[in-house]
Amino acid sequence: MIFLRPRHSAAICSTIYGLLSGVGAAASAYDEVACFLAGIQPPDSNRPSWSETKVWSAHHELMGKRWEEYEESTLKKIDRWASAQVTPHAAKGGVVRYMFSGPDI
Repeated sequence: MIFLRPRHSAAICSTIYGLLSGVGAAASAYDEVACFLAGIQPPDSNRPSWSETKVWSAHHELMGKRWEEYEESTLKKIDRWASAQVTPHAAKGGVVRYMFSGPDI
């Protein structure tokens, strides 16, 4: 597990607070916070200043690496399983119920 240094955590928290303090009903502010937390570049049309910081760039890179690891370790296995087990039934109009989508994924 990777932990941020205290000064990085403080910078992230103050940025989130700054983003949320004037939110009101604007959905775009929520989208901006989601992009920030997920390490996703926000749309070019309204790129916020935090997306240019070294701390966020490092977070963006780390999130990309973690997503690749998750895709390799989990999602590709699920895709292979679904191709073999779900696709044949879905083609026949069958129903697949999977009631455990939380802790096991």
